[in-house]
Amino acid sequence: METVRILWTGGWDSTYRLVELSMRNIHIVPVYILDKERKSKKIEIATMRKILSALRNKKGTQAEIDDVKIINMDKIPLNESVTQAFSELSETVKLGSQYEWIGRLSAVYKGLEIGIEKPHGEYSGCMTVIQKYGKLKKVNDSYVVDREQSSETLLSVFGNLSFPICKTTEVEMAENIKSWGYEDIMKMIWFCHMPINGKPCGLCRPCQQKMECNMEWLLPKQAQKRYKNFKALYDINKFAAKGYRCAVKACNKIKAVNK
Repeated sequence: METVRILWTGGWDSTYRLVELSMRNIHIVPVYILDKERKSKKIEIATMRKILSALRNKKGTQAEIDDVKIINMDKIPLNESVTQAFSELSETVKLGSQYEWIGRLSAVYKGLEIGIEKPHGEYSGCMTVIQKYGKLKKVNDSYVVDREQSSETLLSVFGNLSFPICKTTEVEMAENIKSWGYEDIMKMIWFCHMPINGKPCGLCRPCQQKMECNMEWLLPKQAQKRYKNFKALYDINKFAAKGYRCAVKACNKIKAVNK
């Protein structure tokens, strides 16, 4: 049986891919990198466990799915060539720091899948650096960095990764999820950066993206209302809109302290 290792956070992109893979007769190993400084780590881990339980009980699930393999970030083996290459790439392209330790982990788990979607008007450091220093090529149902048409520096960081959804937009994923009948699973995902009472806020960038892609069904009614208020203000005065967002955030903090 084929084994697929996939980076998973309980967010939209990686959960979409997990759903897609779950309908195949394969062995799936979900991998979560534990960053002790990440504020949302407890919510993400709880979310993944809840999703995994529900996914295993779906009628369409054919895959054998392992429990989430949690790897402490500080336990990922050091790899000087990856670290040096990441530093060089970062001099010309704005890259998230996570790609350094993801690159090191992929040197251990070659072929590790990462959920990078096709950019939808948003900046993607990963896709930008790949386009600048190399090319992707299709292998089976995924994409990998083409070793014959990419720089050694790029290959050092991204050469062991697989990008199965890099040509798929968030809108296309939402359409697929509905056609497959997996909205119930996707409603469990975690994506908000500024939760209010443990639910999506409607104001942070990930929440805004969901609303802009006609995925409002992922947000509670109050969050949708906040988003609409924010957008209405933004069309008039962007500074007023940012002030509204800061005020909501501050009120949420005060309520949390007074509990």
